[in-house]
Amino acid sequence: MNYPTQTQPTPAGPCIRFWAWLLILTASTSLGSDLDQPLNAWVKRTPLATSPTSPRLGYEGACVWDTRHHLLLRYGGHNQGGGGEQGAEVWTFDLVGARWTLKEPNLSPPGVCCNSQNVFEPVRGRYLRFPFFSGSHGWQWRRELYLNDSSVWTYDLDQNTWRNLRPLPAPHLAPLRCASWDADEQVVVVFGGEGSQEGTLVYDPYLNEWRWMRPKVQPEFRSGGQMAYDAARKLHVLFGAQFTDDAHTWLYDLRKNEWRDARPAVMPPTSQNDAVLTYDPLNRVVLALVKLTTGRTNRRNIAWRPGPMTPPPTRGPSSIQSPNRSRRAAAPASSCLPLN
Repeated sequence: MNYPTQTQPTPAGPCIRFWAWLLILTASTSLGSDLDQPLNAWVKRTPLATSPTSPRLGYEGACVWDTRHHLLLRYGGHNQGGGGEQGAEVWTFDLVGARWTLKEPNLSPPGVCCNSQNVFEPVRGRYLRFPFFSGSHGWQWRRELYLNDSSVWTYDLDQNTWRNLRPLPAPHLAPLRCASWDADEQVVVVFGGEGSQEGTLVYDPYLNEWRWMRPKVQPEFRSGGQMAYDAARKLHVLFGAQFTDDAHTWLYDLRKNEWRDARPAVMPPTSQNDAVLTYDPLNRVVLALVKLTTGRTNRRNIAWRPGPMTPPPTRGPSSIQSPNRSRRAAAPASSCLPLN
């Protein structure tokens, strides 16, 4: 099903809409045969005059690409009126049909805003939700947060079910953190977040266990920025910040428990850039969308793609093992959709 790509005027009044755009860099994607999509071009998919109704979604929600169902999954964010209470709605977006669907599970974690990055766990097909911000915009019961806002909830789309995993001991996770799924070790690496001093963390969904890695050298703690896992080189790439100027591109090797500065010759702008990262598995590069601010009101977004890189030599077996790791299953490769 193909829809035209014209622009639809924004309705008058205090309405916030969630617009979905798509960029495909190469033709070899699992969705390519179903989409009328030119290469290396941004195309607006919703809302359009001919597309299904687009909901009035608030801002600061957390989006992941569900590689099992080929859907965009969006959770949380402010209510539809603007800067009101934090919500806990789960929506899916079908890229081919341009259709939003509200999922209504019987139980949900507390509502959140500024909740990037959450992670999609592709082996078992679950959305991993980490906490905060909650309770800071009114309309939210503190007792709900005290009893239910644990460090990990998971959402199962097939069963439309949230589960509160309550791993203990647990770190103090912060909003606007950096997190990425390690496809080789099948764990989540988490770093930073607004006000966090926890450092480098690893969450193992098989053991439902947090680990404090405590590497000798770490990047500066930060609010904002993001991480993406470079599967070709088995490295987590961290870049960007919300309030500071971190002129580094950081690489984390989980097997060695080691951070290092990549020191590339050229980088995107680094000052308060609110970087968004995603990994392109087809071209084996990390893509960055950054904010460029000049003055108090002049802001624009620019996309960066690095040049060719040579994969590292083959490595030995991992030193990070879990008893249930033998249950590994082949996960589908992620389509190149920089929508996190």
